[in-house]
Amino acid sequence: RQLSVALNYLYQLILRAMRSFHQQKSFDARMRALLDEFDFLFRKMLYPQCTKLLRRAHKLAVQQDAFHYLYELKALEKRLMKQMDPVRAREYLPRLSQEEAHALRQVTLLSDLRRIYDEVFAQLARIGLARTEAQRAEIHSILQQAPIKEAAAAPGFEGKIIYLYIHAFSARILNQPHR
Repeated sequence: RQLSVALNYLYQLILRAMRSFHQQKSFDARMRALLDEFDFLFRKMLYPQCTKLLRRAHKLAVQQDAFHYLYELKALEKRLMKQMDPVRAREYLPRLSQEEAHALRQVTLLSDLRRIYDEVFAQLARIGLARTEAQRAEIHSILQQAPIKEAAAAPGFEGKIIYLYIHAFSARILNQPHR
């Protein structure tokens, strides 16, 4: 009986050690850890430490073009500002709300680009090369969607790569050299 308890305990320790090691390697794991630390510090009302932690997380998110984290960090920053200094928060909240909205627009644009990429990829898998005028028209209609037109200002490296893949796959389907 004691052996099974000891083995389970050892297994849990190994998993915890592996998570800790992975946390140092993975961007998402580091961001989740920073957000967990923020939550802990916020509940303990250690607001100056929360501010420092948010700065570190923001810097990391900007380096990685992680707009979904930037959106979340701006919401946390607003929450922190309201607790730290409600009077001065009135000055900062409009700017933070604008930054939060900008991050959300970037997340939405990236999501739209992924959806369009999925549509083009599905067309490539389904038909290969476009053989009929209807198939060509279908690809052209996908390429006329608004997010493609906005993609010149595609958010970050990932957005630019998705944009290029969309055009490369479309050119392949239409049997055209990529422009």
